[in-house]
Amino acid sequence: MARPPKARPPYHHGDLRAELVRRACESLREGDMPTLRELSARVGVSHAAAYRHFPNKVALLAEVARLGFESFAERLAAATTTATGAEERLVAMGRAYLAFAFDEPGMFRLMWSHDLKPFDAHPGLDEAARRSLDVLLGTFDGLGGAAERQRAALVAWSTIHGYTALALERQLEGPFDLTSAADGMPIVARGILEGVLPRKPR
Repeated sequence: MARPPKARPPYHHGDLRAELVRRACESLREGDMPTLRELSARVGVSHAAAYRHFPNKVALLAEVARLGFESFAERLAAATTTATGAEERLVAMGRAYLAFAFDEPGMFRLMWSHDLKPFDAHPGLDEAARRSLDVLLGTFDGLGGAAERQRAALVAWSTIHGYTALALERQLEGPFDLTSAADGMPIVARGILEGVLPRKPR
């Protein structure tokens, strides 16, 4: 006589939303992002239960990205706490930027994914992303007014993010004589500052 199929084990966690996010983060680190239905099965709940918390996969990924940006901003801020001077702060922040990307490549790519645009369509995502920008703006404290700082931050962000993206794809290993991507950050920082700081009259 055939045995009846085993019943799905009951869900014992008190916060299904948090558990779905945790499992999604794990999957992202493993290079595999299942559908919301597949994730529900892994957690041990019906997909209907998961949809009560996230209407679709994009909503779930937006929450994962929000947590990523919070961690990202914390790491950037911690890296620049003891740094003095714009160049030292920029190098420290740039290296933290790199380290986050290499530690969490799946998360890093998700955070900048076009699929999540516009950020303000997702609760808390835009605010979390702006906190990392605030750290970048703080790197240029004392550099003129707000407009000058914003221009400097734009140049710095574009340059450091581009450098990080190249490093993450292993595009810097051949053309340049660098022991590591982090070793090139002082060169990048000096280039940024030379481009944004007022030139001294000759």
